[in-house]
Amino acid sequence: MKRSTALLATADHPHDNAQRDLRRISSQRMIVRLDSAGSSMPLSQEAQAVLASLGAKGSSLCCDGRLILVTLASEVDAAAALDRLRALPGVRYAVPDDVVSLAVFLPNDPQFAAQWALKNTAGVDIDATRAWDQTTGNSTTLVAVMDTGIDYRHPDLYLSIAINQGEIPASLKSQIVDTNGNGLVDFYDLNSLDANGNVVLDSSGQKYNRALVTDHNGKGYIDAGDLMFPPWTDGTDNDGNGLVDDIVGWDHLGNSNNPMDTFGHGTHVASTIGARGNNGTGIAGVNWRVRLLPERFHAGDGGTISDAIRAINHAVTQGAKVINSSWGTTVNNPALRDAVDWAGQQGVVVVAAAGNGSSNIDNPQVAYYPAAYSLTNLISVASVDINGNLSGFSNYGLTKVHLGAPGENILGAAPGSGYAMWNGTSMATAHVTGVVSLLAGLFPNASPQWLVDRTLSTVRPLSGLAGKTTTGGMLEAFSAINTTNTAGPRILSASPIGDVATPTDRVTLTFDRSITAST
Repeated sequence: MKRSTALLATADHPHDNAQRDLRRISSQRMIVRLDSAGSSMPLSQEAQAVLASLGAKGSSLCCDGRLILVTLASEVDAAAALDRLRALPGVRYAVPDDVVSLAVFLPNDPQFAAQWALKNTAGVDIDATRAWDQTTGNSTTLVAVMDTGIDYRHPDLYLSIAINQGEIPASLKSQIVDTNGNGLVDFYDLNSLDANGNVVLDSSGQKYNRALVTDHNGKGYIDAGDLMFPPWTDGTDNDGNGLVDDIVGWDHLGNSNNPMDTFGHGTHVASTIGARGNNGTGIAGVNWRVRLLPERFHAGDGGTISDAIRAINHAVTQGAKVINSSWGTTVNNPALRDAVDWAGQQGVVVVAAAGNGSSNIDNPQVAYYPAAYSLTNLISVASVDINGNLSGFSNYGLTKVHLGAPGENILGAAPGSGYAMWNGTSMATAHVTGVVSLLAGLFPNASPQWLVDRTLSTVRPLSGLAGKTTTGGMLEAFSAINTTNTAGPRILSASPIGDVATPTDRVTLTFDRSITAST
């Protein structure tokens, strides 16, 4: 793979025209700092004469008249005027006015306003916009989506689909130019885009890598479907993992290299995690730059534990840092538990849906797995509504469910090129996975337990979750990526189990680490 140099950016940001208009206005305005204070702007006669000759007007800005704003006539040469102002006696400095932008990051995705879970005026959201001021993700972070597949052709998702680096034929890999500079072959490179999604051209004015891949499905861009043809699929197990041509994930249900989603659940979940943000299209995911690995093991009407375990194994061996598990079973299968536990030993966080049975899954009779397993690499997620209340359909549990996240009326991508509203702890789980993946991008060497503890220790307390989850709070993206980890011990189990305890009850709690009791 080649690294590009001297790339030519050709695409404007959608808001550039407005910013140019502001810059055009501000270029005729200068901020002047005077040596002395005075509300009447104590300019010398010479200074007043210069302003008059420039057709300029002065007005006090700040600081007892020490800072004044000088506005030039439109026909005046701003650079020459600046030199004349700087040369005046009593002027400490003169500088051009300039354009500033809001510190909060609001993406230009047209349906972002409908994504209440990320930002809404009531404040019951995950505070994603402030988190995006700090990071919008790391394109080297891999998240596996164990689900019904992903529509990898969707305009909000095609850039986010992960390419198996080990499965790329060597003859192709050596020719690919790394246009976004992340050291990986991805769909940014195959579409000749930089890290911000702008088209970059070679010295002849052509797109990079254009001769290496064909738009077979006619979408107007290169997506995972275009890699399911020679020379990208060569009938060889290039990475030696036992799966031939698993270049963009795997369909464990059909035992094929095509993890396309026709049901919709996996596509919706994937878009909440990692739809590309600020691309002028559709919605924004929690993590704009994450790579998504489709692990199809469910058709929408059922899947098997064995296929789930195969999917976990494939995700781990592909290098996933987080596995999204928006699914579950009421069967406490030890093999599934062992697979999730093994994933943790390999450095992987598993985020699991608590389920939609309106039940307390602390009770083994109605427990939902893998969410109810007591493992240090596992996060179990309930659903909250727009008012911060536990969703009526959501499972809960003081010891088995860790936190809540938005799961009602969640707008996400639908197969094809559309969008749809879904409800469920599946949707809540995807929000948590998105935040954990942001953390993993910031702290790539962090252990699964550290990532789990950081996420849980920074929740926003909600009265509607008190006594219903371990933390009593909901996901908070900004706090998670900004606050020093102060996670305390977590409750792994409690005996006896019940919704209400009296002062005379004896309760045994098991924590995930040693603690010192105090009165």
